[in-house]
Amino acid sequence: FVGEFDLEKIVENYDTPFYIYDLEVVERRFIGLTEMLRNYYENNGISFKILYALKANSNPDIVSLLRILGSGFDAASPWEAETAIELGARSDDIYITAPGLSKKDLMYVVDKNININIDSMTQLNRLIELGYKKTIGVRINPGFGAGFHRYATTGGEYVKFGINLNELDEIIRYAYRKDVPVSRI
Repeated sequence: FVGEFDLEKIVENYDTPFYIYDLEVVERRFIGLTEMLRNYYENNGISFKILYALKANSNPDIVSLLRILGSGFDAASPWEAETAIELGARSDDIYITAPGLSKKDLMYVVDKNININIDSMTQLNRLIELGYKKTIGVRINPGFGAGFHRYATTGGEYVKFGINLNELDEIIRYAYRKDVPVSRI
């Protein structure tokens, strides 16, 4: 059984393979995580927002439920952001984190007033040129990482993901001078 459903009967009626999601489990887990974080952060005077990574699973029922429960969304592309918007998410609850966004992609971010976490000084300058007027986040490259292939490694000397720590102070100062202050790291 999955929830109240008999898995054997489901297999008889649908082609395999298929996915089954128990939204009650998703809800319980999200509420449990929220309560745990609230107990820690809010009791210490720190606000927080849970962001669900749309690239993990953009199933409309899951995304809609998480939106209703108060989740924000981490998008790796404008397509993922648009998926969340179509399912009722507010642009203020969406955060795009992606290296190598095209001018068209960045214009989408500006036009839809979506939050962004930058990966480079180049990306920051392109946003400024396009008139971005919100605070930004900065994705950090900690200088080390792991991955199954050099193009999929998310940290280290030769990766496309994030700002090197030795550049962080310069980027924060520059962003403030350009009226797009850093509010997230």
